[in-house]
Amino acid sequence: MTVRGAVERLLREIWRGREAPPLLRMAGLALRPASWLYGGGVALRTRILAPAEHAGVPVVSVGNLAVGGTGKTPVAAWMASQLESWGARPAVLLRGYGTDEAALHRRLLGDHRVEVHHHRVRAARAAVEKGAGTLVLDDGFQHRRLHRDMDVVLLAAEDPFPGPLLPAGPYREPPAALARADVVVVTRRTADPGAALRRLEAARRYLAPGTVTARLAFRCAGWRDLEGRPVDAPSGPVVALAGIARPRAFLGGLHAEGIRVARLLAPGDHHAYHRRDVERIARIVAGRTLVTTPKDGVRLEGWVQRLGDVRVRHETIQWEEGEADVLHLLRRIAGRVA
Repeated sequence: MTVRGAVERLLREIWRGREAPPLLRMAGLALRPASWLYGGGVALRTRILAPAEHAGVPVVSVGNLAVGGTGKTPVAAWMASQLESWGARPAVLLRGYGTDEAALHRRLLGDHRVEVHHHRVRAARAAVEKGAGTLVLDDGFQHRRLHRDMDVVLLAAEDPFPGPLLPAGPYREPPAALARADVVVVTRRTADPGAALRRLEAARRYLAPGTVTARLAFRCAGWRDLEGRPVDAPSGPVVALAGIARPRAFLGGLHAEGIRVARLLAPGDHHAYHRRDVERIARIVAGRTLVTTPKDGVRLEGWVQRLGDVRVRHETIQWEEGEADVLHLLRRIAGRVA
């Protein structure tokens, strides 16, 4: 595990709150003053923001309050796919923290429909010049320089809500920020439906009138190899590789399918794999099957021969509440496209 991965895992343990060991609960309390300072900076930024710029086409933003792991990329891809099916010519805009998300979106829409740039307004202009009729921001809730026509915010059922701001907790904004949203969706991977309902009820206390609420779960949609070919689910003890924000959620999904995991490797979110990483992984795998996530899969494509049997677990969205309301808002967006 990298230093970054170790720090991320430690913070995730601290953020478990009452479920964390006593020493880590104390560490969380010690970080509270830093969270107050962070919150002050967030409030100041909100007060001095310049007016948002219009892209000239409808904009849908998919974001969250917490850092990583709520399912922004698959939800943004689902929304872009819906808009595409209605002829709305969507383009996905990414800030570019990692190349994995861009690669996943390009598989769905093609290179000309994905723009990666740290400046969202410039990315929007470039996409419109290439013929985009709608724009979908992946991780756009805090990036407010670009006007949006529909703000979708995701909350993970696995996270306590409400909770402390960074660094004592996972949240980038306080719960009151949900009042800016048009849609709030509670997502779940390992949490049960009851936990998702409790998070949704807690969120509703902070919402503006008319905000649409929904719930969804991520379910396994099958397995593929690193070259994209369908393969069977793995059998026997496997090694799991999850360079994502919530590696234990990936592990929980494997356990739910009855897959025995001999070891979990969690190098950190958006980890870029180099030769020494691949050599180490190959030594650990030692002839067993390596199972991994779609984001890790696109980062490992060039190492097929060295890693042997690698199987990528793909997910699909299963709506549990509110799908019709979300589709209604999306159709209104698509109806505005010239």
